[in-house]
Amino acid sequence: MVSEGELNFPCVLIVLGDDDGSMDFRQAFQTAGYSVYLARSPEEALHLHPKIPGPIVVIDDTGDSPSTEKLMADFKEADPDCVLVLLTDPRLPDHSLAFVQKGAADCLRKPVDPAYLVNRCSRALKEKHLLCANTNLENRNRELLGRENSLKAIFETFDDIHYQTDPEGIVTMISPSVFRLSGWTPDEIVGQPVTKVYDDPDTRQLLLKAVLEQGFLKDYELRLVKKDGTKSWVSLAAHLVRDPDGRICGVAGSLRDISQRKKMEQDLKESEEKFRILTESSPAAIMLYQNNKWVYVNNAATEITGFSMEEFRSMDFWDIVHPDDKAMIRERGMRRQRNQDAVTRYEFKIITKAGQVKWLYLSGATTLLGGKPAGIISVHDINDRVLAEDSLKKSEERFRTILDDMEVGYLEVDLEGKLTFYNEAFQRIFGYTRNGRLNTDSEACTPEQDIAGKIYDAYNRMFRTGFPLQSFEWEINQEDGAKRTFELSASLLKDKDDQPSGFRGIVRDITERRQTEEERERLQNQLNQVQKLDSVGRLAGGVAHDFNNMLGVILGRTEIGLMHAEPGHPLYRDLTEIRKAAERSSDLTRQLLAFARKQTVAPKIIDLNTMVESMLKMLQRLIGEDIDLAWLPTANLPKVKMDPSQLDQILANLCVNARDAIESVGKVTIETDTADIDEAQSACIMGIPAGQYVVLSVSDNGCGMDKDVQEKLFEPFFTTKRNGLGTGLGLATVYGIVVQNNGFIDVYSEPGLGSLFKIFFPAHLGPSDKTADEEAGKTNGGAETVLLVEDESMIREMTVMMLEYLGYKVFSASRPSEALDLIKNQTEGFHLLLTDVVMPEMNGRDLAAQLLKTHPGLKCLFMSGYTADVIAHHGVLDQGVNFIQKPFALKDLAARIRMTLDHQSR
Repeated sequence: MVSEGELNFPCVLIVLGDDDGSMDFRQAFQTAGYSVYLARSPEEALHLHPKIPGPIVVIDDTGDSPSTEKLMADFKEADPDCVLVLLTDPRLPDHSLAFVQKGAADCLRKPVDPAYLVNRCSRALKEKHLLCANTNLENRNRELLGRENSLKAIFETFDDIHYQTDPEGIVTMISPSVFRLSGWTPDEIVGQPVTKVYDDPDTRQLLLKAVLEQGFLKDYELRLVKKDGTKSWVSLAAHLVRDPDGRICGVAGSLRDISQRKKMEQDLKESEEKFRILTESSPAAIMLYQNNKWVYVNNAATEITGFSMEEFRSMDFWDIVHPDDKAMIRERGMRRQRNQDAVTRYEFKIITKAGQVKWLYLSGATTLLGGKPAGIISVHDINDRVLAEDSLKKSEERFRTILDDMEVGYLEVDLEGKLTFYNEAFQRIFGYTRNGRLNTDSEACTPEQDIAGKIYDAYNRMFRTGFPLQSFEWEINQEDGAKRTFELSASLLKDKDDQPSGFRGIVRDITERRQTEEERERLQNQLNQVQKLDSVGRLAGGVAHDFNNMLGVILGRTEIGLMHAEPGHPLYRDLTEIRKAAERSSDLTRQLLAFARKQTVAPKIIDLNTMVESMLKMLQRLIGEDIDLAWLPTANLPKVKMDPSQLDQILANLCVNARDAIESVGKVTIETDTADIDEAQSACIMGIPAGQYVVLSVSDNGCGMDKDVQEKLFEPFFTTKRNGLGTGLGLATVYGIVVQNNGFIDVYSEPGLGSLFKIFFPAHLGPSDKTADEEAGKTNGGAETVLLVEDESMIREMTVMMLEYLGYKVFSASRPSEALDLIKNQTEGFHLLLTDVVMPEMNGRDLAAQLLKTHPGLKCLFMSGYTADVIAHHGVLDQGVNFIQKPFALKDLAARIRMTLDHQSR
């Protein structure tokens, strides 16, 4: 994590694809005190990044979002704490929100003032450091709280008495262990003179004098008076407590009960001779060690280990221990020698003189020898028993481990229904402490009386029949309002006489499983709907491709026929009607592709009223004859810039939702209007710039929506429709289209009062581009040479005829390989490649790329029944790509070819 100190040496890595502004940015950052590094490519940036400590990375987004997101991910993987700032092109869709969600600290639209960029980068760096500091502080607070709780728990479990007094010897604090050692409770001691528990009141003066002289006192032995009047020996440790100014504010220390040790010392002196007699005749090995050396071992020790007394005296006491246990024995033995608390009874392994591994059982204690602590142990040979019990022991350990590690609760109850045992999982499920509910009614787990009664009936049935309870479920309402679902399986417990003695059961918290099953079912339904929609989309794309080819032949042949027929000829009117029918069929295909989201986005300057009017018939068929469709346009609307197919999707989705909100008969109203958003309104509508907007409204008099539904309205897969009647993607699609076109949506609805959707599109106030329709009005041809590549023979023949009619010299090919051979062997130069997008062997984009390598001046025009991904990116037609939609009329083809040849740079 970046430390606060790194702010003193900031570094910035600028990743720019060209020199535009790089020197200005470098100068601005250097003036602000940054060390500046420049990179002209992602590869160079990733090479430089590890060499720069904690950098700010400024990335110029060229519009290739996946590439930019991949570069961001690489930086974050290399240094999760680096600060990413993106510069985005205003001519491209705004992906700022997506970049921030991917880890960008800030996104700025170009052009960017260098000083402003430095300011935003510095602020982002400071925010990153503040976040790191806050995180460190929170982690430190949690760590201190954990330590405090741990120390408190340890303090309460100490066997030693810990205390503190004020300067006058009044006890101000004492640990709970005082009760175990003296019978006094902490409340009875705190506030009392410390001399209350001393055998000799003058002892305090002696101790205080020693502490004042040395600053501390350790292992001072004295007698403590218990509450019942008896006395016990304790070992005292004490030190002075001073305030921040160095003044003595009391004494703190601890008392350890050494009565047993004192008694042992006395007993040892009194029974030394008896000890020798007993140890020599004992079948157990009696061994005494001090200062890590054996002082005494009896005959049994030499028999068990094979070492003689002389050999023992030359060894450290842990030399005979097996390597697996050596560290444990050494640590415990040394603690015992130092008169410290140590485990006194345990099993361990040794290696005998003959090299045999043998199990022993040790019972150890601390004694005094020559006035110094020593360890005395009694060792029994338990090798045969350990080997015999090993398999049983492992089995029991596995059972205990499995029982406590189980995720399900295990419980046992007696015939009266009282809990007699349960595992840790049962504690977690019901919030009990270990043994905290033993011998209480198991009905306490089910506070609802009807559930408790059913479980009691199930126990009775098991007792009578002997058959286990396979599954029983019940719910508990917790205090926070949440519901938990539990499942119980149970069987009889029997005693040694095979008589019922109680019941054992398994309890599972199946709340998450139930929720998962419900969620899985909901997601499966959503997946089914998405798959259906995807299938419709694939079907629509395939049908559109073939259908548009056929429509192209019909439309093209009809136009050729009209060229050879006089307006007064009887066939002229029929051909005209055939052309109109083909054009209407083409419109229907376009609307089908728009509904299935297979239409590539190609924004145009359009008149909203004209576009809505062209869809009214289709929308009426979509909502049904029982619902009245009202159209209320506002005259003289400003133009808007968007893809017409996206408008089709918006109207189709909103009208379908309005239809579903109306139970039987009703009314759907479509309106257009204008709105001026001033600065005050812009501040209220987050992120919406002030300006003039064109408003498209769709309202209905259906059932309406409450606030909860409105809050989730545009979330993908959210739907209020019954299963099978909605995917939950319609309004999400509408929202995405509106945002993509820099607009916003306002929704007003109340239950029972219908709904109103108002969509605001920015008005296009600049000069109108020359539209394709205007260009299509001209049927100017040319004398250039055209290479036509089309795998559908009828389309190919018809297009050749249209091109030749327009005056072009045409060479045609039925597949890409034929086109490559033709252009290779033809000495005459080609001016235009007119190719289908989807073909066998390779797609049109790849064919154009190959031809451009050898013919860099060749212009390219793509055609298809629907625009494939090979010439589009995220549904938006690639910049600089010329495209004509099948089927096309002669005038449209003539205009698009001239536009490509005369104006296109590539």
